[in-house]
Amino acid sequence: MPEDPKWIEPELERSVKVSPREYEIVEKKLHIPRSYFVSHARVLSVGEGLSDYSKKLGRKYKVDAIALDPIYELGKRILNKDPKKVAKILQKEYGEAVEYIGLQQNFDKVPLPEKKRMIAGSTYNLPFSDAAFDLVVTNRMVEHIDLSKALPELVRVLKPSGELRMAGMFMVAQLGTGTLYPYQIEFSGSLLDWGYHTIQTLGTDKAFEWLQSQSALKAYVVADKLPRRSEVRDGFKAYEVGVLMIRKDDQIPQVESLPQEDMPAGLDKKYPYLGKLFRIGLGPEKPVSTLPVLSLKTDTK
Repeated sequence: MPEDPKWIEPELERSVKVSPREYEIVEKKLHIPRSYFVSHARVLSVGEGLSDYSKKLGRKYKVDAIALDPIYELGKRILNKDPKKVAKILQKEYGEAVEYIGLQQNFDKVPLPEKKRMIAGSTYNLPFSDAAFDLVVTNRMVEHIDLSKALPELVRVLKPSGELRMAGMFMVAQLGTGTLYPYQIEFSGSLLDWGYHTIQTLGTDKAFEWLQSQSALKAYVVADKLPRRSEVRDGFKAYEVGVLMIRKDDQIPQVESLPQEDMPAGLDKKYPYLGKLFRIGLGPEKPVSTLPVLSLKTDTK
């Protein structure tokens, strides 16, 4: 039996940031159109943590939505308490490893999943049968796990026509070379250098090497943000990529249009790929879609 993932890794020289993730915030990050949520569709939200995403999703669209997170091992100790006590319980359990954002002044606004739809489970050994879900979603989970152990499991529980959609992936697409870098990287001078990883994701290389070996899968990303530095945007034709989508069939994912506030004023013509969908080249097979293809770079040498 695989060992349960540690939600907090004390040996890492960083703290885990805990903040409320309201439904509206997660919905915006995932870019999922309403057409995905047909009545009684099965949806699994992995690493949901302190969020009401699955609860509101189920009520809004009448889908069968489940929230899973190792932190729910604290389960009844958290959810049977007043929401104002949630942060204090986490502080007692994890001490200084937890850094709170926006909680101290808003203890009464901590969003929580529905108790009866909450599962305390391992991301590395999901307690579900194969092909169990129409949609599996994650948001800002990758910095807390070993992605090489989690990704095969997330794919395993997808139905043949299902989709895995992961937000908060911290990838960079360099369109000039058609390359997708699955890490947060730094651009320096006229070269693309491997620098300090703003988010230290565990197992990223191995996870994407595994993905490249799965020729039966189809993978896609959305260029959903512009780098802040103009030399990165213009000199390297780079876009930030926050959403990864994986499917078992040939259906091309649908993506909700970026909110107007995320579209830089007057820059839509200068950066025409913002909000656009790209296909990741996997295996030796020739892509069947007409989408532009990005090649994964999985080594840091």
